[in-house]
Amino acid sequence: MKKSYILLLAVALILSATSCMKKMAGPISAFAKKEIIYMNSELDGSITLRVQGEGRDEKDAHEQAAKEAVHAVIFKGVDVPNNPRLSQPLVADPRAEVEHEAFFNKFFKDGGKYTSFVSKKDHNPDYDYTKSRTTRMRVITTVRVERSKLQAYLIKQEIIPE
Repeated sequence: MKKSYILLLAVALILSATSCMKKMAGPISAFAKKEIIYMNSELDGSITLRVQGEGRDEKDAHEQAAKEAVHAVIFKGVDVPNNPRLSQPLVADPRAEVEHEAFFNKFFKDGGKYTSFVSKKDHNPDYDYTKSRTTRMRVITTVRVERSKLQAYLIKQEIIPE
């Protein structure tokens, strides 16, 4: 009788432990939404980033990822180890996105001017990860943002001071 209770207790313990275990997260779910990861910087002032995008298809998801990368460089900054200058956002004023809304809406439209500052040189499709969710596609990809050229453009457009 005592053995039965111990066996029953052991089975109950095993069942409760396995039912409480979380499923392993896949590569996409482990990548926090809109998280941007610094990978490399070049002497020409460009920054290579790993970024996630979501769109109606794979092409749109890649385009959204590029927009996320450029947006982060302009407004949020990217954590670049040992280089505080490259870590800072290009636009220091948090109100600038609202004050120049018309400019940035046009800049970030599909196929807009932001594409001039994005390079796929470091793009490696073997390392891209895509996942379809009903009607949406998510992708994690590598994007190079030409930060120094972007900064010069924003100065010329009088969005940021010299």
